[in-house]
Amino acid sequence: MRTMNIKSFYVYMIHLSKDVLIKDAPDKGRWTSKKFIKKNPQYDLESKIKPCVYIGYSSVTPEERYVQHKERIPKKKPSKTGELVRNWNPYAAEFGIRLEKKKKPFKKVHKSMYTAKKHEQNLANYYRKKGYAVWGGQKEK
Repeated sequence: MRTMNIKSFYVYMIHLSKDVLIKDAPDKGRWTSKKFIKKNPQYDLESKIKPCVYIGYSSVTPEERYVQHKERIPKKKPSKTGELVRNWNPYAAEFGIRLEKKKKPFKKVHKSMYTAKKHEQNLANYYRKKGYAVWGGQKEK
């Protein structure tokens, strides 16, 4: 009898320091505070009351993924040229302060990458509508 290896996927939220609104991530100038703010036109920059967050999905547990971001751990498989491939988000790596563990939507386990990605996008939109500054959940171009 053959057993199937079913992969699990998780959606996670990392709370970011408000420094993400005023400082650039040290990654060749591509990850700027200006770019972060541009993706969040709904965010109230005057009061800065609502949180800044990163929302992502992964096949590793949220705890493991948080460590990968914070410690800037590259992908296990190098690129075709043999270079290490970035496996972290510069905003999450530089400004991440804690992993969200209490909110129910982030406890769900998905059986497909597609459903996890859709859930990530839906949650990112939901939190943007609530006034959060969100990175992640963007639809692929």
